[in-house]
Amino acid sequence: MHSSQFLNHLQYEKRCSKHTITAYTSDLNAFSFFLKETYEEEEPQNANFLQIRSWIVSLLENDFDGKSVNRKISCLKSFFSFLFKNNFIQENPMGKVISPKTTKKLPVFIEKANIESLLNTLEFEHDFKGSRACLILEMFYCTGIRLNELINIKISDIDFSRGNVKVLGKRNKERIIPLLSHLITLSEDFLSNWHLSPEESNFLFTNAKGGKISPRLVYNIVNAYLST
Repeated sequence: MHSSQFLNHLQYEKRCSKHTITAYTSDLNAFSFFLKETYEEEEPQNANFLQIRSWIVSLLENDFDGKSVNRKISCLKSFFSFLFKNNFIQENPMGKVISPKTTKKLPVFIEKANIESLLNTLEFEHDFKGSRACLILEMFYCTGIRLNELINIKISDIDFSRGNVKVLGKRNKERIIPLLSHLITLSEDFLSNWHLSPEESNFLFTNAKGGKISPRLVYNIVNAYLST
């Protein structure tokens, strides 16, 4: 309930952009998922400092780059500040949280881009290439997924009913990434309208011939839209 109030506050009072709302919704969903899975805690506003620190450590252990982690920390700082100012909680657990230093783990073409501004202004063609590019950019922005994880997503890795995707990261660590409803919708639209049948290719992202998309092609796709 408080999460919805916070997001409404950002949208209607703070006048935050659509993609800021999307990113913060994704971050809160990921945090809530972690609390339920790890501590059986249903309400994120009940989280304490140790639980928050545990989540941050798990993100770093799963090779999230510092920039992505800092955005998630900023989300929680805003969330708990909102709760504290409105007397929903008696103490702000984010007071002791220190943001990690940023690193350069993400590809340069993603790290240097103002993705939020980009997604607010871009128009995508309603065809295979346009729908694929839109889904790739939204995946990068909303989930913090790494390039190698993205190109290896199989259709069977996506749980459409639960709204998450299973990826295999560095050192073969499996992790579950929550997906926002609009990402599920984009994925379903892409699969139903433009993707080859599962018998021909089980990978979510393919080239025009149905083979698994290459890192270079993803680079070219993103770079082409950044240059517009």
